[in-house]
Amino acid sequence: MHNLLINNDKYDTCVYEFQSGKTMNRPDKNSIPPVRIAHNFRDLGGYEAADGRRIINRQVFRSSSLNDLNEKQLAYLKQLNIKLVCDFRILDEVDKKPDILPDDGSIEHLHLPVTHGKYNTSVVAEKIKSGDTKWLNDEYMIEGYRNNLDHFADVWGTVIKRLADPDSRPLVFHCTAGKDRAGTCAALILLALGIPEKTVIYDYELSNLFLKEWLSEVEENIIKIGIKLNQIRPFLFASRVYIESLIDHINEKYGSAEKYLTAYAGVSKTTLDLLREDLLQRFICSKPCVKTSR
Repeated sequence: MHNLLINNDKYDTCVYEFQSGKTMNRPDKNSIPPVRIAHNFRDLGGYEAADGRRIINRQVFRSSSLNDLNEKQLAYLKQLNIKLVCDFRILDEVDKKPDILPDDGSIEHLHLPVTHGKYNTSVVAEKIKSGDTKWLNDEYMIEGYRNNLDHFADVWGTVIKRLADPDSRPLVFHCTAGKDRAGTCAALILLALGIPEKTVIYDYELSNLFLKEWLSEVEENIIKIGIKLNQIRPFLFASRVYIESLIDHINEKYGSAEKYLTAYAGVSKTTLDLLREDLLQRFICSKPCVKTSR
């Protein structure tokens, strides 16, 4: 596991250490908001691209669903000045647990449904409740990530084009847990911005940290219906093999994230250049960067 220095009271994350022993330093302590808006809500800002520039903070956030926000969380969402929420949940998910957003219409809700794998999320839930879990394995999840790319290019293209529009930022994108569908979107955005693959993998695996509390709640509920956590582990955890398979699929079938977005998702090279110009900047540390030891 990666070591992570985290202030659990404020959810401030400053330093990440990879298994390789290399550190990735965020430009400041604002990468994760001081108010926890949702279980898996976090800023993609701070990640370093191959050219040394970093993603500007508070411009693009990934998240789990926003259906359970209290007044404090809703107030902080407004304080972040969010302009657009891209929701990848299917209609049934949205109808059952709609996002809680300001009543003043200041935040646009854009529904971009994505079905991860052979079964949609509602069908998966029903199968689990009935005890039908033998099909739920790594192969199913990996195929789901490939399906996200092969059949929903228009969705990812829409997100990228809206993200490149200053009037749509800051932007939040999410699914239910913020892990699979949101993980696909995050990977494409990060790769398009020139973020190294190892960092993309690292960001993906952070879901296991931020969903820890949610996973405990899920385990309590499934135990009541006679299901053990290990029976549905592939559906709940962000396994490294899933994101590695996604990246491999991008590279092997499409050539690169940029080629995928321009050739299949309707994103122009000009739009990608604009995205990089707006979201990446040179960062100069005002204080010595903190290093951790393994």
